Amino acid sequence: MQHITSTLSLREAIQQLEVEIEFEGLQVKKDFKFACKSLNPFNMISDILEKAASPLLLFDKIVDTTLGLVTIYLAKKLIIGKSGNKFRLLAGSVLQFIFLNIIAQHMDGLKSFGRHLVQTLLKRINYKSRD
Repeated sequence: MQHITSTLSLREAIQQLEVEIEFEGLQVKKDFKFACKSLNPFNMISDILEKAASPLLLFDKIVDTTLGLVTIYLAKKLIIGKSGNKFRLLAGSVLQFIFLNIIAQHMDGLKSFGRHLVQTLLKRINYKSRD
């Protein structure tokens, strides 16, 4: 910073600071508007969907979630059945947690097995319908 010795240089320094303050104020307003837009819930959801919602990726995520939920539900129903036994209920909950972790770790293998199973069933149905 320079030393100001005259009133003329003082006025020039004040004017320069005023211009800097005005510029920085405009920049702060611009940044504030951007922050408000980015924190708008609608904009946040639309940004997330734009990034993650290519049709194939979205379909794969829906299939993964559905497959996982159905498998977990069926496994729990097989263990518990119609029983009201507390031990079976506890065992069903524990196995549901275990299946959830296994499915989350091996989703690709389960999807390929499921596709193979569906293709095999469709081939058998087509073969039987020809006879």
